[in-house]
Amino acid sequence: MRKNAKQARAKQSVSAILEATTQLLERTEIDQISTNHIAERAGVSIGTLYQYFPNKTAIFVAIAEQDIERRFNLVAEALSVADGVLAEDATRQMMRAFIKSFSDAQHNAALVRVLMATRATADARTLPVDTIAKLLA
Repeated sequence: MRKNAKQARAKQSVSAILEATTQLLERTEIDQISTNHIAERAGVSIGTLYQYFPNKTAIFVAIAEQDIERRFNLVAEALSVADGVLAEDATRQMMRAFIKSFSDAQHNAALVRVLMATRATADARTLPVDTIAKLLA
């Protein structure tokens, strides 16, 4: 993100942008989505969108990061319950929680497209897909 949303109104704008993008991803091919489409769907000006995100890839990465954080929380919860059990059983519980996190998501296909697109077009920084790989390792 370019600018960190601190005030309630700014947080609402960012949230609307992320939600609008998620909705668009559910019914539109990723390469057909533009920042103009996202801003229109979110009910914000294109200038407001660009205040927080330099391009649509940055929005996709933010969506993926939110989703990964949700999955981490589910896995962390499963691991806290597994405290004191055999390592093999704890690993199984972690994997079950991780797999279940995908079964609960409504926009899995769109998220996979986002993860793959961000992987292909991102700079050298760590991406959500890299974080998943580290967690599984």
